[in-house]
Amino acid sequence: MNMSTKDRTEELRRNLQAKLERLLELQNVASVYQQVIEANTILLSEVIRTRQAIKDLMKFQNQQLSGLVSLGPGVFIEGEISVKDRLLVDVGAGIAVPMSLEAAMEHISAKERMLRNSIERSRQAIAQIQNMINKLQQDINKLREQLERKTQ
Repeated sequence: MNMSTKDRTEELRRNLQAKLERLLELQNVASVYQQVIEANTILLSEVIRTRQAIKDLMKFQNQQLSGLVSLGPGVFIEGEISVKDRLLVDVGAGIAVPMSLEAAMEHISAKERMLRNSIERSRQAIAQIQNMINKLQQDINKLREQLERKTQ
């Protein structure tokens, strides 16, 4: 091997290593987006159940209901609930503000839209990343073939 062939081989190795590192980086980013989708899907499910519960409560406005009240995961107590025209709604950072049933429904619906949009943006990002990964894998395969030819 002359010096220029050695230099070219070393350049191919460096380029291959850089592309492999970029591939790992993209795979990690895609994994984070997937985790965001999973977390937001769980939240979305909760928001949808809450929206339905508010919708059901609106039918019983100004009535007294009896049933089980959740105290936490899997723990309930029998209780009586007066369905008034206002709810306390968590608006973030542990702050709850009184809202009418209609305003609470609007707030929950806005949260649902935000979560759906976030999930869709994350899916689109994963698709773009997957396209980059596919292109990168093609480049890596070409570089490996070139290196094999140089070292034979």
